[in-house]
Amino acid sequence: TITREQFHEAMEQIAPLAHAESWDNVGELVRGRTDHIDRILLTIDLTLPVLEEAIDAEADTVLAYHPP
Repeated sequence: TITREQFHEAMEQIAPLAHAESWDNVGELVRGRTDHIDRILLTIDLTLPVLEEAIDAEADTVLAYHPP
């Protein structure tokens, strides 16, 4: 388990927000119900089937390369 803050810090190390273009849609788009993360689903595109997979897997967070 990590906190949402720890997740954001780790993402900042991997992909600093300062490197995003002005038109990039970056950052947390939908806030989870809790401040703790146990499961993260990684995907290129957040499609309906991927969202269904995340729900079935009880993922707390979906990390998508392309935002929905």
